[in-house]
Amino acid sequence: MRSFLAITLALAAVSGPAAAQTQTRESTPFVIQAGITAGPAIGEVATAPRGQALIVQAARSIRAARLLADTPSLSGFGKVKTFPAGSPMFGIHTATGWAYCAVAETTASWWSGDEFVCYEDADADGRFETAMHSGAPFLGVPLFVFETGRKQPLPTPAPYSAEPTEAGPSVDYVVTASARRLPQPGGGTPAPESDGMAITLQGGFRQGVNASPVPIGGWSETAVIRNGAPTRITLMGAEFEILGVDADGTVRFRVISETPAQVRRITMGLTSTTQYVPIFIPG
Repeated sequence: MRSFLAITLALAAVSGPAAAQTQTRESTPFVIQAGITAGPAIGEVATAPRGQALIVQAARSIRAARLLADTPSLSGFGKVKTFPAGSPMFGIHTATGWAYCAVAETTASWWSGDEFVCYEDADADGRFETAMHSGAPFLGVPLFVFETGRKQPLPTPAPYSAEPTEAGPSVDYVVTASARRLPQPGGGTPAPESDGMAITLQGGFRQGVNASPVPIGGWSETAVIRNGAPTRITLMGAEFEILGVDADGTVRFRVISETPAQVRRITMGLTSTTQYVPIFIPG
């Protein structure tokens, strides 16, 4: 009887839905800085294939620091062991104040990925006393730290200097475009410019010119091209004139104004799922 009951309960757990838990965190505020770092000049007609950035601007944490001496990362196998003097760092707000982070890049990509190492100066004497291994960059963007790790004392306090925002490490803020044909009334597929094309501009981040952009939810705007007439879209203060869409999805556009400097933050979320597995308990 005991064996039958145990198996029944285990199978009942499997047949039910998996338990999911979501944790959310607000990112430290960051600045999207004025000035296009890659892309056409204001007013210039340009094209962007599907997935390629229309414009690129720099984004940085609101705080920055720089190491004044070689500093151990305390990282394990396959990670950078020392950050050299002069390494730039970005600030994050923690439960106990501010910490400053750098990325310990992997030296064995087949084994593990990059991770943040964040340092804290608890007594505000201009020297870091502890390091925290704080996981991989959230969404692969080396600006967002989801959670700081356990504090580990450094062998020797590491001197650093506070720096202006512009001196901190940056990631690319990018605007991309996608197009889709609107359905033709009464069915059928219209020609690209006859009955309308919906153009969506999407804001996001990328790390490096060859990296795929990471879109941020809520950072998008859509407009419709009808009868081949240009249309304008404003996204986070930047204005674009969409001139048309080629058959392969390439967007023809003109930048009317860049994204103005602004402070932003995002909500980060991780969802974990518990899956129940049937087990046999002998009676």
